[in-house]
Amino acid sequence: MSAIANLPPSIPAPPILVFANKSDLLPKIADKTTNSGLALTRTQTILERELEKRRQASLSRGQTGAGGGVLSELGEDADTAAEGTALGGLDIAEDAEGPSFTFEKWEGGDIEVRSGWVDVKRKSGKERESDSEGESPVRGEKEKRGDGLGKLVEWVAALR
Repeated sequence: MSAIANLPPSIPAPPILVFANKSDLLPKIADKTTNSGLALTRTQTILERELEKRRQASLSRGQTGAGGGVLSELGEDADTAAEGTALGGLDIAEDAEGPSFTFEKWEGGDIEVRSGWVDVKRKSGKERESDSEGESPVRGEKEKRGDGLGKLVEWVAALR
């Protein structure tokens, strides 16, 4: 994060991807919602809430502008976060009097939130026996839903 925050003004900030990688494990709330959509919403909401807490904490400590309420402080306690401001980070305290933090209003660069999953196949005892006999293993449930990393691959391909 320090490298991104310390880019000269002549170089644009690189795009940032937040990837919710276990969207298939979320419980399905309703028939009309997808796990992918739920993962995106939950990930973005949690990050925005945490960044808003950091912004408010930096305001209560009297820090504004560069060094106050940085993205690199996520998950740290207040004392550790205060020490970490010297290392740099992404500033989220630009508008101290403004409304709560959201990625849409942030001018620090392009942030995109996507979701997916990785298909980890665990073979049962019967599947292991069938493999040793030369038969093909049973297809996993996730294979029927498509590639869980498709959104990640699309994002990387769009960088070119």
